[in-house]
Amino acid sequence: MWRRISLCVASVAGISLLAACGGDVGSSPGNTALTKEGDGGSTASAGDSGGTSIDLESATAAANLTDAEVLQVLIDASAGNTGIGILVSRCAQNPAVKTFAGEMATEHMTNEKRATELAGTLGISPADSAIAERLRSDAANTQAELTATSPGPEFDRLYLQEFSSQHGEFLGCLDRMIETTDSPDIRMYLADRRDEAEGDLRAGTSLLMTMER
Repeated sequence: MWRRISLCVASVAGISLLAACGGDVGSSPGNTALTKEGDGGSTASAGDSGGTSIDLESATAAANLTDAEVLQVLIDASAGNTGIGILVSRCAQNPAVKTFAGEMATEHMTNEKRATELAGTLGISPADSAIAERLRSDAANTQAELTATSPGPEFDRLYLQEFSSQHGEFLGCLDRMIETTDSPDIRMYLADRRDEAEGDLRAGTSLLMTMER
């Protein structure tokens, strides 16, 4: 089940690319493909209370994720970034944005593979959680917004804004998971991912600032 969910996230970009960039968001698979099976077509957001969503770091701290849930979060975070990176690498007009998105797609595809292999090595079956659901929902929403935006400076800027915002939040999520995991191997992998994500955030933010000059 967990493997099927992560593959579903990664496949959204491939489905979206069958349509022209900047297509009709109303029919975009990004609106529906990432909902949880049997949930009536809705995806719950971690930390939602009375319609108010708390930040991802606080939601992760409150969730006190198990190691199995941490692994699923890592898999889904990578799969979502892979799908979005593939879409943007095909549709972006700015050469630097196109290259950056392609690099992010490749990096996160590798990260998903590493997290999956780590789960196998440790004999842990990744488990779903509200945090993983939230990441899938965020990726779906970002992809829907991009699909609805015509290629051009606005499309490129939107990708970088969403990338920077979501990676900034995910750094806090990684910090909380590093604190709570019981596995030295998972903690080491989380630390590696955090260093990598911090570098990606710097690069994405720098590129965004260059475009906005």
